[in-house]
Amino acid sequence: MNKKELTETDNPGDLRQSVLKLAAQGKLVPQQKTDGCAADSIVAIASLRDMKSSAKSVKKLRDIDESRTATSLPTSWTWCRLGDIVMEFRYGTSRKCERVAKGTPVLRIPNIQDGLIDADDLKYTAMPKGEFEELKLAPGDLLLVRSNGSEDLVGRNAVARLAIAPRPARPRILAFTFGPDGILDAAG
Repeated sequence: MNKKELTETDNPGDLRQSVLKLAAQGKLVPQQKTDGCAADSIVAIASLRDMKSSAKSVKKLRDIDESRTATSLPTSWTWCRLGDIVMEFRYGTSRKCERVAKGTPVLRIPNIQDGLIDADDLKYTAMPKGEFEELKLAPGDLLLVRSNGSEDLVGRNAVARLAIAPRPARPRILAFTFGPDGILDAAG
């Protein structure tokens, strides 16, 4: 990591962008030999996904042309598409929700704040146990606001850190489930 890249800025937003850029390039922290190879992880995730959803057919996407990418990666990394590392993604429930604390707690867009889940202002709905089991979050699930009337809210995200977390209330929030370990290690 080049300290000059991180310190030559007067704008905190520029510093944040510099840190994100270095992290995406694998230059923020030294790469360890024990980190393993990303390609092996992608193959393992694909195998697990195939076992879990043998009835579903998965569309094969075109390979990424690395000559057209903006940066080179550490040797243990590889370019991939989000679909390569996600076990599944799903929308939340569209059931009507109420502020009365009765039933299953659900998340809404306002509950996703600064990369965290804020459970202070939940709404609740009646939900059959089977539907709850299908929709509940697991530790390491990534929540992503996919649409809203405000551009400032689109892309807002958080990582579920609870064993039994409430589930997104509206289809405007996507939940991504990664491999068995989720993305908790990457998220901190």
